[in-house]
Amino acid sequence: MARFSISSFLFGALLASVGLLLVACSKPPPTPPAAPSVTTIVLRSIDVADELSAAGTIEAVDKAQLGFMVPGRLLKFEVEDGASVSTGQLLARLDDADYRQEVAIAEARLAEIRARAERLRKMHELGSLTATDYEKITAGLTEAESAATLARQRLAYTELRAPFAGRVTRHSVAAGTVVAPGSPICSVLAPAPVWATLSVPEATAAQLLPGQVARVRLAAAETVEATAPIETVLPQADPITRSFQVKVRLANDDLAFRPGNVVVASVELGSRRSVVTLPPAAVQRFPDGALYVWVVEPQRSTVTRRIVTIGRPRGVALEVTSGLESGERVVTASATPLFDGMPVSASAAQP
Repeated sequence: MARFSISSFLFGALLASVGLLLVACSKPPPTPPAAPSVTTIVLRSIDVADELSAAGTIEAVDKAQLGFMVPGRLLKFEVEDGASVSTGQLLARLDDADYRQEVAIAEARLAEIRARAERLRKMHELGSLTATDYEKITAGLTEAESAATLARQRLAYTELRAPFAGRVTRHSVAAGTVVAPGSPICSVLAPAPVWATLSVPEATAAQLLPGQVARVRLAAAETVEATAPIETVLPQADPITRSFQVKVRLANDDLAFRPGNVVVASVELGSRRSVVTLPPAAVQRFPDGALYVWVVEPQRSTVTRRIVTIGRPRGVALEVTSGLESGERVVTASATPLFDGMPVSASAAQP
């Protein structure tokens, strides 16, 4: 009887274990996590004027490389490098001792000949001097006056003065150096007006003509810009780059553009085209510098990484030159990191 009871107990325990296992297996599977929510925008194309863009630099319209017109030893610079100067301001001077002596000699000789000529003039009037002798002394007087004028002029040339108002760039010539006539001593650049000298590829240079309006902006500060007509397209291409130079004269009244600044210019060509734009927040960058966006696949509600090329700004948006089309939905914000094929819950399309 006892053996029967133990067997029955074991059998009952086995049945209970099997029942519990069946109950456990019949539980519903765990609920998968909800797809992360992302903010998106549907891309739309806009109609814009067709433009040609080019880069270049700012150059002074009025610029002069200055040197002395006579030889001598550089005595001193009167202005510091980069100083602003006015028209006629003294920039540098030579040791003028020898030139002052030349002036003294020439003026003494002139005074002597002038006194002699005055005496002979009276003799000529009284008839005691022939016309030939009087003409000789007159010619000698003219020669002495010219020599004195030349000596005074050479003395004046020992001072180097600014031909116009601007800023000075001193060259690497130290005081005490003996300089030859015409050797560059310094340069003066007028701050206004200035040239925006653009470099345009050979294939597109033919589309630019004098009179077309160019919008020029600083590469380092896009808020600084000016508009002016193209003044000239140089007829000869650079032999190395095969590009043409296009010159735009800027009034530069506020002196925002300085010689040497890098600028970017755009010129409307008269035609129009459709472009796709997107907000800057949608664009992300790979470590190597390549740009990409997350595009929502409409049928599966998943995201895919898409490489894109970005063009110039269009107001608060960026022009997309390749990689996207109008009507596609792009992620502009996500609370969680995304990966290719990840299901997402996209918010309602935003304008």
